[in-house]
Amino acid sequence: MYNPVFPWQPGFAPTWAGRPRRLVEKERILWQWWRKAFGGRFEECWFDVPLDGQPPREEILPGLAKTLPPKYQRLWKSLTSKRADVIGRNGFVYQIIEIRSDIKPQTIGELMVYNNLAIKEYPGLSFGRTIIIGDTVDDMLRATIEAEGMQLFTRNSATV
Repeated sequence: MYNPVFPWQPGFAPTWAGRPRRLVEKERILWQWWRKAFGGRFEECWFDVPLDGQPPREEILPGLAKTLPPKYQRLWKSLTSKRADVIGRNGFVYQIIEIRSDIKPQTIGELMVYNNLAIKEYPGLSFGRTIIIGDTVDDMLRATIEAEGMQLFTRNSATV
């Protein structure tokens, strides 16, 4: 799949029904559900967007990344980089979307980190409320998501 470079190449139309890279089957199904129900709020979307602009994380295995062939160095970077599942654009406002079938505290933390990284990486862009799409979320996490100003969409009920 061709993946446009955010934000310099046009993204996919929200009607695009292909399979975004790196989404497991449950997350792909959630994305398709959300895209059909709410995707019209965006003019275009980018998938699997790198946000840290950092080299491979060598603290995992010091020096290893430098000894790998280039093909494996790219794979190392892909596996250890921070990436948003989806970034959608409506006018001049961009929103980061994280898709998880089972929403956990880590999901909230990841989204907060991704939003901060995006603001630093793309200082000329305006980022709006972040979005979490999922199947299940407990009441404590739902309250935390709302308190953090994030938007939550679940297949059972949508909180906007």
